[in-house]
Amino acid sequence: MNGPTREILSFTITDLNEYDEDGHEYTYMLIERQVTGYGMPSYKTVRDETTGDYETTVTNAPGEGNYIMVAKSWIDDSDVEHREPVTVTVYDRDDNKKIDSVTMDSHQWHAYVGIEEKEPEDVYILETAVGKNNKIPLQSYLLDSEDEPSYDANAPTEYSGTGDGDHTRIQYTTDDHRYEVVYTSTKIEGLQVYTVVNRRLGTIDYTVTKKWVDGAGANAGGLRAALQNAIEEIKKEDGTELIPALKLELSGENAASYEITYNSFQGEDGSDSGKSGDTVTLGSLGGAVPIQSQVGSPAAAYQPISLEKDSSDYYFFNLPKYDDTGAAVSYSVKEVWLKTGQDGKLMEMTKDKVIEEHPGLKEFLADYGVSYELTDYQVGSHHTKDEQKAVVKTG
Repeated sequence: MNGPTREILSFTITDLNEYDEDGHEYTYMLIERQVTGYGMPSYKTVRDETTGDYETTVTNAPGEGNYIMVAKSWIDDSDVEHREPVTVTVYDRDDNKKIDSVTMDSHQWHAYVGIEEKEPEDVYILETAVGKNNKIPLQSYLLDSEDEPSYDANAPTEYSGTGDGDHTRIQYTTDDHRYEVVYTSTKIEGLQVYTVVNRRLGTIDYTVTKKWVDGAGANAGGLRAALQNAIEEIKKEDGTELIPALKLELSGENAASYEITYNSFQGEDGSDSGKSGDTVTLGSLGGAVPIQSQVGSPAAAYQPISLEKDSSDYYFFNLPKYDDTGAAVSYSVKEVWLKTGQDGKLMEMTKDKVIEEHPGLKEFLADYGVSYELTDYQVGSHHTKDEQKAVVKTG
């Protein structure tokens, strides 16, 4: 038989883990080293819906031209149900003109794209459609900002890793969620791989109602009045200011890897103490997210408890909902005591420590009990702007 011969090779890879120890789905990529004299290979992948196994057919043919691989990475805690088909477009870095595009879906989140005679470093990629949304901004854009989104193609600044704050961030909305896109690239077996990374977004607005259960009628407010008098006497004696406060905390098994700053302090009128408020950090991708008040101004992670009213509301808004793996996080509050000395520094204290240092408060604090109750949680549109409410009772 004249002409090229046809050789079929096959192999099977077995026992690949589908999920990691945290329940996140693995993504596997089948990459063939580039072969001189052959063009871009074609891949056809079929998934057996019964077994969950995949079968890929790779076809090689003589040809010319260069190619790259584009890939899609989801940071959504393996929320497979809400992953929609994604279109990625390849552009010429010199003139921003489209070279080609490819649409990927849940069967395979990577694909080869031919780039003609151009070198891999002469092109870039942008995500241009997700599901029904074909109006993805093509330059940095943050939802809820006053900026107008741009749909003019421009090479993105890639995300290079932890601590990198100078990279392109593009946020958009699907039917179910909000996402933020960043771009990365690497070489695998000599092949240039450009990756679109989608991270699920969301925030929680946390309202805490503080209630004093300390008498009724003519006896109402007795504990609060006694505490206020005792605290004022201590301040007159040695300059120490004691403040009961609500402290925002992260809860859950990964809480130790997150961070809340406690550098600020909020006045009872809702104003910050001359500082820029505190932040919550759940990973390098999201960075430090500012805590806000109910009106959008900077808010503190420590908020003083009013001794004047029997019921007061406290606000910890704009709290990030998802970490760098896309996993949802949980927030709670704890009642603490803060101590400010003559140097103005703030120190957190337990009730027992307060009694130890100031025995005169024992008669008021010995039977001082605190209870916590989560009263409501409402999931917001697109799973963002969730509303969480809790009641803290003291008496």
